[in-house]
Amino acid sequence: MRSYRSWFCCVGVLLALSACGGDDDSTMDAGVPDGFVPEPPIVDIPNPTLVQTSAPEQVRAGELIPVTCVILDDAGEVYSAAGRTPRIRVSPATSVRFDGDDIVAIQTGEVEVSCAFSDLMLTDESPAIVRIVPGDPAEVVTTVDRSSIEAGETISVTCETFDAFGNPIPDAEPTMAVDPTDDGNTTDGRTTTFTAAGRYEVSCDLDGAASTSERVEVNPTVPASLALARVPDQPVYAIGQIVEVASIVTDRYDNPITDAPVGFVSEPAGSTLGRNRFRYLSDGIYVVTATVAPPTEGDVELTAQVTIVVDGNGPSVQCTSPADGSMLNAVPGSTVTFEGSVADTSGIESVRVNGTTATLGDGGDFSAPLTVDFGINFVDIVARDEFGAESSHTCAFLASNRWADPSTTFGDTVGLSLGMDGIDDGDRADGLDSLNDLLYLVINSEGLRTQLHDALIANNPLKPDSCDQRVFGVCVFRSEINYLNNRLGARTTDLTLIDGGMHARVRLDNVEMQLRVSGTVNNTGWIMMDYVDIDVDFDVALAGGRPQITVRPGSVMVEVGRITADFSGFSGLIIDIILAVANGQIRDIVANIVGNYVSTNFNDVLDGVVSGLDISTLGSTFSVPRIDGSGTLDVNFGVGFSHINSNPTRLLMGIGTRFSGPTVIANPTLGVAVPPGTAGAVVRDDPALMGRSMGVSIHTALFNQVFHALWRGGLLRGTITGDGTSFPEGVVVVLDGSLPPVAEMDEEGTVNVGIGTLNLSLVYPGLFDDPLPVTLGARSTANVRLVGNDLAFDGIVIDELFFSTREVSLDEETREILEGFLISLVQSLVDSVLNDSLPAIPIPSFELPASLATYGVPVGTELGIRSPTLANEPQHFVLRGNFGSL
Repeated sequence: MRSYRSWFCCVGVLLALSACGGDDDSTMDAGVPDGFVPEPPIVDIPNPTLVQTSAPEQVRAGELIPVTCVILDDAGEVYSAAGRTPRIRVSPATSVRFDGDDIVAIQTGEVEVSCAFSDLMLTDESPAIVRIVPGDPAEVVTTVDRSSIEAGETISVTCETFDAFGNPIPDAEPTMAVDPTDDGNTTDGRTTTFTAAGRYEVSCDLDGAASTSERVEVNPTVPASLALARVPDQPVYAIGQIVEVASIVTDRYDNPITDAPVGFVSEPAGSTLGRNRFRYLSDGIYVVTATVAPPTEGDVELTAQVTIVVDGNGPSVQCTSPADGSMLNAVPGSTVTFEGSVADTSGIESVRVNGTTATLGDGGDFSAPLTVDFGINFVDIVARDEFGAESSHTCAFLASNRWADPSTTFGDTVGLSLGMDGIDDGDRADGLDSLNDLLYLVINSEGLRTQLHDALIANNPLKPDSCDQRVFGVCVFRSEINYLNNRLGARTTDLTLIDGGMHARVRLDNVEMQLRVSGTVNNTGWIMMDYVDIDVDFDVALAGGRPQITVRPGSVMVEVGRITADFSGFSGLIIDIILAVANGQIRDIVANIVGNYVSTNFNDVLDGVVSGLDISTLGSTFSVPRIDGSGTLDVNFGVGFSHINSNPTRLLMGIGTRFSGPTVIANPTLGVAVPPGTAGAVVRDDPALMGRSMGVSIHTALFNQVFHALWRGGLLRGTITGDGTSFPEGVVVVLDGSLPPVAEMDEEGTVNVGIGTLNLSLVYPGLFDDPLPVTLGARSTANVRLVGNDLAFDGIVIDELFFSTREVSLDEETREILEGFLISLVQSLVDSVLNDSLPAIPIPSFELPASLATYGVPVGTELGIRSPTLANEPQHFVLRGNFGSL
């Protein structure tokens, strides 16, 4: 390029050059002839010839790729790009997303970034290479090697972790989770051995990432044991009465096998009605033997027997519908028709059912309307013959219109509620007693300042050395701007509940960046951002059987306040240049880093805390002493999350429970009776928390689950021998319970427990030296108090006692002694059921993730309910306390 020539009087040069010519004759040196006109200087006009592209060597998916485009002239100087907008080319283009002028990295790998200025017809032929690495974990995909197995077998799990853009994260380390948890199943790394049959959700979990789950069906293995029961379960049966022999086959892990082929044979033979129903037309003792042929555990034939005693002289009173010891699906408070039969050689004059005269039909059949209560119902039947002699009998049945499957997890038996004070109590000086206290530690740690520092250092120079002003093609001012340090002022956080999640607001006051300006002039100073505000919403949901908190898509909003500069001695053009960099590149980096830091770290903390609600420790195997002291009965306690939701007043989590054990009692069951009222253990909204920040609620259905599992395992079966302390010496009671105990809570919060039907064979020296058959049942009430994590029941009172001795007539004195003994027996049984059979209250607590140690939180810290008080409310035991570190 050639220069051009022109005349000039003076040239204004920025900062240093003074004017020439004018009235000052000294500027014209002696010896210059008059009339001489000087030749103008030769000035080279720069010609743009090259474009250079600058970009970071590495960014994470989801981050902006800041790009700087520099034009160089033929002298190698920076050519002004003022008024020009470069076109940024990225290859492959699918690796990024353009949001206006921002370039967002989305796909891992290397990309070429190049600048082009179309008006100059210049394109960077040596693009910048940017390596895009995965962003934060956003999703974990679970794959199981088998979806259907037999109990005792093991599955393996493969976990694949991806960021929000589908990029795999090979070095992520998710953990394996199984829902529901069960103490009988064991997990080791990425494998789980299942012993409890059922359906499970298996997932790979990683804090802050959504997870998918895979369903695994665990089926029972081969038969290992066989249990039988008579239906109805009576000591003596009438001639012609139909008796069903029910069976339950289980594998070696106590899993029921519903389709196991069972064969039945009666000796002596009777009339067979179907596969397992028998009818006998003569007095006698009949033994029914059931068998299960191999394949079985050990390939041996399984056998079990029941004895059926038929006596044509009794029983005189029989309950047929509902049958004695049966379960009835009926709405509490509704009316059913009770049916039975009575026989007497002298003829029947009348029959009363619970004091109401029944309709008497031919052949001794009778019926009467009966109002059904929840739980154990007792029916007192009195028959009078034509000579005025009376005989009585008491039958019992269990009624409910809601039943929980004992083999599956019943949802919401335990509820946990956090009020707003548990989310954010507004006080940062009173220890860890809200979730926001943790977020406050995060935002006030060195982590944010360090990330800002590293990101800005990585982007140096923020402004490459370039010419900022030229005069007639001559660069008269050039500068380069580099970041040096930062200072953060006060940092505050607020966390509030919203529908379906939580909203976090963060404010950083007085965010300051120290810059170094070098070039024509050199100086160090600060730019100041009045504030940076960040708003982000988090969704709460169940994923893969566990609570999960994730950033709500599109909810992250960052606002940067007014930016000013403080550089001593600088003004005008240089301040404008600094502010242009501050309001452009620096503002973008700060908004990007702070927004990502808050959303990522807050999400990790909140999700880690909620994930740390380790209910697996609530489930365990506990042992219950058998009533006859012959050993213990082991019961598995399994748990699983059933729901999570939030509204502006509380965060609510529901936990389901399951109890399982051995099968000894084969009586048919409709399931676990669920008391009427609230469907689950929901800790209701205010005023339920009554000014406290945390509440835990346990539904009475949980206790009925325990009772059902213990009953099925034979808790109410055994032989009690009196030793002169609890019971008179020489007394022998052979006990067999046809129904599980059932608990409920009335409107006043009183715990009511029904127990029956209990079939007794009683030897009482001096009264009954030969075994006396007794049918027994009772209703009781109890007070409850909190002792540590246990509910202690005391003040047990037997409110109603029902018993009958069939054909045996009792004088008043004998009946009084017998009644006193039976009250003591039932009271002992109820006390054992309530105080010995129940596990510790499953009070959930949050174990904080070890990663919080970075913020000064000791490893192993737990948050939970402190100083709880107990209240009994209809169908709930409610603990209210304050949320905080335990």
